[in-house]
Amino acid sequence: RAAASDCCMSAPLKKKTKLAAAPTLGVSAPISLAGPDAHDLRETLALEQELREAPAAGEGATASADGAEVYERLVAITAQWVQAVGLRAGLSDEQVRDAGCALLPFGSYALLEELMPGS
Repeated sequence: RAAASDCCMSAPLKKKTKLAAAPTLGVSAPISLAGPDAHDLRETLALEQELREAPAAGEGATASADGAEVYERLVAITAQWVQAVGLRAGLSDEQVRDAGCALLPFGSYALLEELMPGS
């Protein structure tokens, strides 16, 4: 049986080249690493201006209360779903009661609220 070190002896020595590693930004290769061009920047500014000037959706405290009510209802529905899944998975009643969930708005929803409070 050949020693592990013998397996590489017959192969010619290759010069090691140093390759620059590309940055890993996700699970797949990026479509592009280019930044925005002049057109993209103009369109972004126009969109931001439009959002600032647009009337707030629903206007006022009533709309905010309605939005909060919808959010609370979504949290309740999500909590019921988590508990139902827990029961089906074999958790005890106590574990199911203690199970919790969080529903966090993010992305465009968070941006919209920041740009247009009450939306």
